[in-house]
Amino acid sequence: MADHWIKFNTSVWNDKVICADTAHFCVWWYLKSHAAYQTHCALFSGEVLELQPGQLVTGATAIGRALGIDHTRVMRILRHFVAAGLITQRVNNRGRIITVLDKKSGKTDRQTTP
Repeated sequence: MADHWIKFNTSVWNDKVICADTAHFCVWWYLKSHAAYQTHCALFSGEVLELQPGQLVTGATAIGRALGIDHTRVMRILRHFVAAGLITQRVNNRGRIITVLDKKSGKTDRQTTP
């Protein structure tokens, strides 16, 4: 596995959405740490998609199971992140494609290292 870095600006501690409580921060960390750091293919609803840096295919149940948080709470947290402009998501009955956004530009926030 290639080494990669996750960029956290110190202003994250002042973000009222990400730091609303520990569950919000844990979900944010999960999204940042599991998002693609380079382009690759993934299966979503029976079709092969090319994931871009900052995207991941997952579900609220998978996130909740990994973090020990109820999946309905994870869904609420993801809705908060969408409303705050932190992520976008494409949802169907089998999962989600989540894109982690840079708050200022709306572009993906993922950085790779050489």
